[in-house]
Amino acid sequence: MRFIRSAATTLTLAGKMAFAGIATLAAFTVPALTTPAFAQALPVDVSPSTATPGESVTVSVTCPPGSLSATLDGTTLGLGQQIQMTGSMPGANQFATTLQLPASIVPGQYSPSVDCNPSGPSGPANITVTPSAPAVAQVSPQVAAPGNNVNIVVVCGAGATSAMFYGPTIGSPQIPMTPTSPRHFSARVSLPTDISPGTYSPSITCNNQNNKVTNNVTTFHGYGMCSYSNFTNNVSESEAFESPTSAGVQFTDSCTRFLNGQGGINSVIDGTGAPVNATNAGPSDVLNFPALAGG
Repeated sequence: MRFIRSAATTLTLAGKMAFAGIATLAAFTVPALTTPAFAQALPVDVSPSTATPGESVTVSVTCPPGSLSATLDGTTLGLGQQIQMTGSMPGANQFATTLQLPASIVPGQYSPSVDCNPSGPSGPANITVTPSAPAVAQVSPQVAAPGNNVNIVVVCGAGATSAMFYGPTIGSPQIPMTPTSPRHFSARVSLPTDISPGTYSPSITCNNQNNKVTNNVTTFHGYGMCSYSNFTNNVSESEAFESPTSAGVQFTDSCTRFLNGQGGINSVIDGTGAPVNATNAGPSDVLNFPALAGG
C-alpha cells in the first residue's frame, strides 16, 4: 500500500495561505480471504456391508477421471497388503473386487483403505463383521428304535469346509459328514442294537479350513481344540491352527486327524506336531503350545 501526494500549488488569498493539493490516501480493495475446500473422502460401496466370518463381500469404487487402477489394503482384514481391484472395462474409472473374509476374523467394524492410483483420492471400505450363526441340525426320524438308521443334516456357518458327527455319545464312532451343498452336510447314522432307550444329544462340529489367532490378539487360551482333514480335492494345509507366539496365547491339548479324501494337514500349530494324511491318519497331538518352561 502506498501514499500518493498531489503537486503542491501555493496560492495567497487575503493574506491567508491555502494548499490546493493535500495528501491523499489511495484506496485499495483488500481481496476476501478464502479457505481452500478439503477434499472429501472417496465414496466406496461394500455389498453386503454386514457379513459373517468366511462370507464374501464386493467392494466397488468410482475413481476420478484419469485413474489407472485401484487397490484395497487388506491387512486390516488379515488378507494381503494390497489387493488389486478389477476395472469394469479398459479406460473406465470404475473398479471392484470380491474378497472372502477370513474364517478367523474377529467380529467388529473394519475400514480398510481403498486408493485410486496414481494420484488418489482414498476412502474407507466400511465392513461390519458379525458373529457366525450357530450350526443348525435336523434329525429324521427324531424317534427311532435300536438298530435303526437316522439321517442327520447340519447347516454350518460360512466358511465351513467339513463337519463331524460325534458318535461316541450313542456308542458309535465319529462319523465324517458328507458335503451336499455349500455349508450343508449330512450323515446316515446306524444306532447300535444295544443302545439303551433314552434321549441323546450327540454333538456336531463344523470345521473351517484354517483356524488363526490373529496378531492383534493379546490373550487366548484354547483347550482340546482339534481339526480334521476331509478334503475332497487334493488340498494340503501347512497347519491346522496358526498363532502368534506371545505370552498371553496358549494352546493346551490340541490335535489334528486325517479322516478321508486327499491331501492332509502338515502340522498342528505353526509347524509343531506331526503331519496327518492318507498314510498317517493320526491323531497328531500337541500338549502345550508354546511349550511350557521346563516341560
